[in-house]
Amino acid sequence: LRYSQDNKKLLKALEDIKVTKYRYMGQHAMRDGNHKEAIQAFTRGVELGGVSLSWFICSRSKANLLSGDPVSALEDGERCILEFNTLIEGHEHKAEALIAMGDMPGARATVQNALRIDEAHEGLQILVMKTEEGKKHVPTPRVFVKHIFVCEQARLSEILAKWDKRLLPVHYKGILEFWKKRIEEMKTENDRSMSRT
Repeated sequence: LRYSQDNKKLLKALEDIKVTKYRYMGQHAMRDGNHKEAIQAFTRGVELGGVSLSWFICSRSKANLLSGDPVSALEDGERCILEFNTLIEGHEHKAEALIAMGDMPGARATVQNALRIDEAHEGLQILVMKTEEGKKHVPTPRVFVKHIFVCEQARLSEILAKWDKRLLPVHYKGILEFWKKRIEEMKTENDRSMSRT
């Protein structure tokens, strides 16, 4: 019995070390602007689960947003809200992702829901101003194109597919088709040049 208790304590200590490791790896990568590495570290933390799950989900949401993938940021924000409804950061990241995607009504609704939990939260007050500013501007295809240009080349096809499946306004379809066609052309050109060598 004593051996079993010691073993459980050891396993718990090892889990804590892993959580700390992935937390610091992700934070360090975020500080360095390496969002892909941060996403990988935060994903490993999410896989561990446990008491730090909400922190890892929210952090991965922010890293996805900064890497130019607002759809993944939105998915993590929604998951955080679903599993940890009173955690304001989940609401913040969902609203930021919706703003990045040009969905101001969705962002406003998310902020209003969060304000019911904590009406004095400073981050929410900033988002209220952003969504109010957004009322004055009709979203244009530039919002979509801006996120295409800031994302990493390796993730471009994945991000385009997510945009195509979720929250892609009809007037962005032409842009999406253009980029899909261009990516296919680039792949074909690359394959040709590789076969020549």
